[in-house]
Amino acid sequence: MRALLVASAILVVLGATALNYGLTRGSLSEWHASHLPYPGNGFTSLDEFRLHRGGKFEVQVLSPCTPQERSSVAEDIVASNLRVIVHGANGFRLERVIRSLRVGSWSAMGRTFSPSDVWALPPGEYEMRVEGHDVPPAVFRDRGAAIYLERMEPVGPDLGIQLSTYLGYVLLSVAVILMVSCAFSRRGQVRRHSQRESSST
Repeated sequence: MRALLVASAILVVLGATALNYGLTRGSLSEWHASHLPYPGNGFTSLDEFRLHRGGKFEVQVLSPCTPQERSSVAEDIVASNLRVIVHGANGFRLERVIRSLRVGSWSAMGRTFSPSDVWALPPGEYEMRVEGHDVPPAVFRDRGAAIYLERMEPVGPDLGIQLSTYLGYVLLSVAVILMVSCAFSRRGQVRRHSQRESSST
């Protein structure tokens, strides 16, 4: 009985650890950190996020523009005037002024734009502040746009993350089964003990 309880506790710890590793590193926030609206002139957007694992990131601006609006962007460059400030733990601070955005990929969600700048962020909690110092370009002004940080490299082996999540669920399930078995076994022992006492009297 005691051995089963100890085994259940060990399985719970191992399962929770594996599940936490898989879920945190497989979450969308590890790939697309922070989501902010494109600020107007004189306005500021602010967001907080956490990275369980550091890496290299690039600012991305997603605009749900139409194909006609996309084709009107000349020379694949959009002028902008954004000041981006990222605060992190232990005095980490990153500040950049973005003067232009190059046209990136096109998908059903819209068109992405990004500066030619990659940022290295260590793991930890962050506050991201985006200040608008000019009127947004027409491609962002009419339909709006979202600003986020996109990871430029893998968080870890995709298969390993999936296996870790699956293993965590399996270990926790086995631990629950063992604890239920212990409960029924304990209940049976109490019942047999009561029956023996009743028969002796």
